[in-house]
Amino acid sequence: MRCSRFLFVLAVAFNTLLVYPSTTSAACAWIVWTRVGPSEWHGFEILDNRAACVRMIEKSERAHRASSAQSVTRLSSTELRSWATDRAHAVADVHLMCLPETIAPPAMGAFR
Repeated sequence: MRCSRFLFVLAVAFNTLLVYPSTTSAACAWIVWTRVGPSEWHGFEILDNRAACVRMIEKSERAHRASSAQSVTRLSSTELRSWATDRAHAVADVHLMCLPETIAPPAMGAFR
């Protein structure tokens, strides 16, 4: 249990360091949503456009893949899911998703 809590805190702390400068655009803002485990979605960062959001997901994917304790699945250009593992058991499930500011993330249980 202690390892689970540590990996959860590590995943949250890691994601807060992924601040990526956005570019100016006339398009609507995009929000990077994050969810750790079965928790609710939380707005992580607001970016100026879809391209900046995709770059954030790509940067997160590279960082997660660089960690030997991560199993990473790229679900789409705007969605990433990774699992921190401890002896082949998933102990932290981190899910990142980019959506336009006008669209809310799916309700709990209604999505993957």
